[in-house]
Amino acid sequence: MKMCRSYDGTNFTGIMTFQDSSGVPNVIKLPSGNLACVFQWFRQPVGSPSWDRVAVKFSSNNGIN
Repeated sequence: MKMCRSYDGTNFTGIMTFQDSSGVPNVIKLPSGNLACVFQWFRQPVGSPSWDRVAVKFSSNNGIN
């Protein structure tokens, strides 16, 4: 899964990997102002007990990291 920035919704820069082996992202801004990204994570190895899980990442600085 990749992420990038846009100030106009048309032009995007700074494309980078947000999380490998993942997809189906959803991002919300919590009442605290933190961002939460929930996504499907296909952790290796395929077929292991932890493969195909729902995962979450949080950001307290508006998605910078």
